[in-house]
Amino acid sequence: MVIIKSNKAVGSILNLGTHTWLEIQHSGEKTTYSGSKGKKNILAVIKNYKRDYNRKSEHGTLTVHPPEGIDEDAWAEKIIESAEKVLKAMHHNYRFCGVFPYGKSKGLPRANCCTVLSRIIYEAGGRMPKNNLKGFTPGLK
Repeated sequence: MVIIKSNKAVGSILNLGTHTWLEIQHSGEKTTYSGSKGKKNILAVIKNYKRDYNRKSEHGTLTVHPPEGIDEDAWAEKIIESAEKVLKAMHHNYRFCGVFPYGKSKGLPRANCCTVLSRIIYEAGGRMPKNNLKGFTPGLK
């Protein structure tokens, strides 16, 4: 099962921002992927981030269903493959910008936790579910 989880973003403007992370439940195990603000505002893409791994999803959850013809186990594997590629491509190669994760800043493309998840899902061949998470989630589309 592939789930987008969410909670209040730390340090968000007017406390309206929502942090999102991806949880993949497969073969009796759990794997998570998160996009987070790293040193000098550089995006960090983290597998099994300690802060998110057992964090409650207080702003809601979204289930990302597999494309037609793919079972849940194969879908989880495709998501993990995609996530590993996104981790290698995006980790420390983007500037973190929670509010406006588009365009460039100081020579680097901008991204946030939502754009990381979107890229993982789309590169795995999936579609983003309707977003009904509480708070502001720019880049989750």
